[in-house]
Amino acid sequence: MKRFLWVGVVLLLGLLPAVAVGAQSRQRCFPETGHCVSGALLDYWERNGGLAVFGYPISDELPNEIVEGTWVGHTQWFERDRLELHSEGVLAGRMGARALELQGRSWFDFPPFAGGLPAGCVYFDQTRH
Repeated sequence: MKRFLWVGVVLLLGLLPAVAVGAQSRQRCFPETGHCVSGALLDYWERNGGLAVFGYPISDELPNEIVEGTWVGHTQWFERDRLELHSEGVLAGRMGARALELQGRSWFDFPPFAGGLPAGCVYFDQTRH
């Protein structure tokens, strides 16, 4: 009789819909701004300086933000940067380019570097700076 009962329980459990049990995403909330950071964005934020580098989150994660007119994806704004969730991982936003854009200027228009390279600097052919 016990064996029959166990078989019945196993068969009934097999008829129940499967429930996806995923790992719960870590989250850190900031009462200072009322926003939270979670998942891959939180991991990147913590690994790369956290509060000291990026500041507090000033938005929630935005699922479909258009960045630089060409890329659409998940982003989150912080006091000092924007983090972007790309297929290859999280990238920090190009805030210098954005600041110049808001001033009506383009970094392409700056004169290329000329002269001796100062100690500790690296020159990049791609940007001429």
